[in-house]
Amino acid sequence: MSNDLADRDARDLDDSVLTYAEIKALSVGDPLLKTRIDTSNELARLKIHERQRSRELKQMETVVNEAPALVKQLSIKKRAFERDADHFASHREGLTREERTAFGQEVLIALNANVMLKRERVFDYLHGFQIVLPSDMKYDRPSLLLKGISGTVYTVNMRDARAGGCVQRIENVLTSLGERIKTVEGEIKRIKREARQAAIEIRKGNLYSAQAAKTAKKLLDIDVKLNRRADNGAA
Repeated sequence: MSNDLADRDARDLDDSVLTYAEIKALSVGDPLLKTRIDTSNELARLKIHERQRSRELKQMETVVNEAPALVKQLSIKKRAFERDADHFASHREGLTREERTAFGQEVLIALNANVMLKRERVFDYLHGFQIVLPSDMKYDRPSLLLKGISGTVYTVNMRDARAGGCVQRIENVLTSLGERIKTVEGEIKRIKREARQAAIEIRKGNLYSAQAAKTAKKLLDIDVKLNRRADNGAA
């Protein structure tokens, strides 16, 4: 049990005020009083667990209810990555070292001229992807945007890039699409697994509720006996 939970539920343990019947029973050493105190403490403990379990069940209901939409969103993202990965594989260009270096030089010149411009600008096309100079680009954070046929935009970090390595940075982003697909697949599996586990727990319900009700009845029966004895003693 966390400290926060204990603090929140401390009020359940504040049951130390003795009734007249308990005081009288204590004065004569009635063992029923000890049973009453133990039962009261047990009821407080069960109520703490009951509330904690109720909160957990609500969280699990949220997991189950939100899972379909999350899976749908991730499935759309996965299909987009797959489309772009297939497009890259079928449109990959064979560039010589000289061509890669010349392209990189043009990229660096364009980046230097793009600092803090307010509008995106299309720079060129490479491997079937549109290369865009981003708007509001800061001098110390140069980057390129790759727009795939799926409509997805990928960011290429161009900080400290050299002419000979610009194309490689672009290609690194595109070749990583396979890993992105695997990551999304893993997320989909995780969400489905957590939703299944949450559904199992929801079906179990709150077992503490029945235990708390049973203990509350036991406590009530004890109080009836203590009050009856107190009344008989007073008579």
